[in-house]
Amino acid sequence: MKMREKFAMKQVFLCAMVLGCALVMMACNRASGLSENEDYLNFFAGRDNLAGIVIGGEFYELPQRFGDFIDRGWEVGQRSLESLNITELATVYLPAEGRMDLQVSRAGLDLDLSVVNLSETEDVNLMEATVVYLSSGRREKDSIVVYGGITFGTIPSAVQDALQDFDISERLGNFQVSSGSVYQEVLTLNIGHPIGEVESVGSIIVS
Repeated sequence: MKMREKFAMKQVFLCAMVLGCALVMMACNRASGLSENEDYLNFFAGRDNLAGIVIGGEFYELPQRFGDFIDRGWEVGQRSLESLNITELATVYLPAEGRMDLQVSRAGLDLDLSVVNLSETEDVNLMEATVVYLSSGRREKDSIVVYGGITFGTIPSAVQDALQDFDISERLGNFQVSSGSVYQEVLTLNIGHPIGEVESVGSIIVS
């Protein structure tokens, strides 16, 4: 057999191995419920950030200005507006170290947010206040993706693998990890067992 033919066969063999490995990894991701969406996962490239979260193809990183959510098309739910007696967001001010809990919605997805005034001495307009807590209940896979490609439907063993670089606290089947930094970034994953479905991530909390 000529050297050129041997070289060509070797290249074909290597390509087949690479393709085979890729297919195995894709199959594992599907079985684990981890996100396979490269557009989402690319947001986390080079980031060691538990407070990062991708929603609808957009990257958010707590703490984040509340007005950024409104600017991106999120709307405060009517129930929140009525319970807090809010008629116009631009007229709402939070007192020093004040806090407000709001629900916002966009494209059928609801988020529960806690918005705070980080100033110890001055009032701040709600739009300039800071989101320090975000949570969402079960939605379709990839509607929300957090560190390690974790999303709704990710199974517990895959959660542990994705977060293996952090100290994981597990209680009653739920997982919580923190960054250990001065500003604690905390990711909480509530594991549910819906009827007819495998035990998996059912709600996500970032704070």
